[in-house]
Amino acid sequence: MTDEKRKIESLLALVAQKSEHPLSTITNLNCLVAEIKKSTGEKLSVSTLRRLLGMVDSDHEPSIGTLDILSRYVGYRGWRDFIAHDEGSDAQSQFVNEKLIRCDQLNAGDIVELEWAPARMCRLLCLGYGRFKVLLSINSKLAEGDTLCCKVVCVGQPFVATDVLRGDRLEKVYVAGSKLGVSALRLLKKE
Repeated sequence: MTDEKRKIESLLALVAQKSEHPLSTITNLNCLVAEIKKSTGEKLSVSTLRRLLGMVDSDHEPSIGTLDILSRYVGYRGWRDFIAHDEGSDAQSQFVNEKLIRCDQLNAGDIVELEWAPARMCRLLCLGYGRFKVLLSINSKLAEGDTLCCKVVCVGQPFVATDVLRGDRLEKVYVAGSKLGVSALRLLKKE
């Protein structure tokens, strides 16, 4: 992968994090177009986003104007500003300031929903003390009924589950979203 493509992928990962919708359906892309318009006052077309996200075959490179709009959407002044900040992004350590859930602060009965690319989703029921039961799993290797442990879930970071129990079989560690991280995270508190 060229350095330019890596930077574009990095920008798209930030866009996916901010949008809080998996960018895998036309409906969600329409929502993203509306979010970008509201946030920046600028318009991108769904077809441009589909090409950029690889949902349709295209030999076209994204224009600087498109990259500028997406960069502004995620909080930079433009594409050049994003590149300047991205140059130092190969650090091995960082503080995380994105949306996160500390599992030790949840109550039994709370529900956590998380999504990651491509079009994967899990709904987890908190059993207490950082232990969860999988209620729903879409396109994931986790299965409904599995139980697992988790310390923290954070947008933009991989989801790491330990002590995954499937029936009588104990799996050690499961990692979801290892490349782009969790793209959407919701907490539904027990009433």
